[in-house]
Amino acid sequence: MSNYRVDEGKLSTIVRDLRAGSSSLDEVAEKLPEAVNAGFSSDVANAALARVGQIALALAQQGQTIAANVDTAEGMYQAAEDEHRNEVETTDPDVETTDQHEKRKRAEAPPKLEEAPPDPEEHKNRPQPQTETAPAPTPPPSPTP
Repeated sequence: MSNYRVDEGKLSTIVRDLRAGSSSLDEVAEKLPEAVNAGFSSDVANAALARVGQIALALAQQGQTIAANVDTAEGMYQAAEDEHRNEVETTDPDVETTDQHEKRKRAEAPPKLEEAPPDPEEHKNRPQPQTETAPAPTPPPSPTP
């Protein structure tokens, strides 16, 4: 039995990041100027801009394709997990199902702190902190006539 685990949350993060990157590359390609006036170098500069636009679009398309493939893989892993969840019977005490793994992780995790809004009345009667200040510097002596 192979011992591997797929974290669907990480796969979702990968898909989200790939789609965000593809979107950014699309914006780059859309916002490139069509032509620039660079004097004698205009032809070279315009060719370079066109190539940057083509590369940005190609990378955006590849990013979307990869994101779709990872999304499909995530769905397949989840379907396989759901399908075989109840079929897993193991005699090896060192092997745990995904559900057992998640339960153990939650049980071992430190409790989350609840964030409560600050209560102004709670601190009202406490003394204000006293800060010590350095004495003012001694002024230079005044010249005597």
